[in-house]
Amino acid sequence: MARGERFARRCRILRRSEFLRIQGQGRRIHGRRLIFQFLPGRTDESRLGITVSRKVGKAVLRNRIKRWIRESFRRHPELRPRRGDPQRPYDLVITVKRDVDDFSFQAIHDEVVQTIGRHLRGEHRKNGAARGGKAPRPERARDD
Repeated sequence: MARGERFARRCRILRRSEFLRIQGQGRRIHGRRLIFQFLPGRTDESRLGITVSRKVGKAVLRNRIKRWIRESFRRHPELRPRRGDPQRPYDLVITVKRDVDDFSFQAIHDEVVQTIGRHLRGEHRKNGAARGGKAPRPERARDD
């Protein structure tokens, strides 16, 4: 692998305190297999942290899923804004859901790319869903 293609250490969230800060304060988006938690970044680059519970499977499966997520994030530099880009860098923690059995690289890749893309375009706030709140309930027709 060429040096320019590596997933640099500066692009990773490594400290437990940072994971807890992002998980506690971040904007949460649920996908089919993954939970994404975004928080505006404190560094010059967007960073990624991944958590996979032992309940997901054995170590081989957990490590494979983490590699797939990192690779999906690494392959798409347009999804990783840096300081000076029109969009602000973010910190992202991805948590793998435990009740899903249909993991494949393509499924993980598609979910990562689509969800981060929606977040960057601001589509996660459509339909009146405010930060941390739910979308308003539709009005019911009344027979008055």
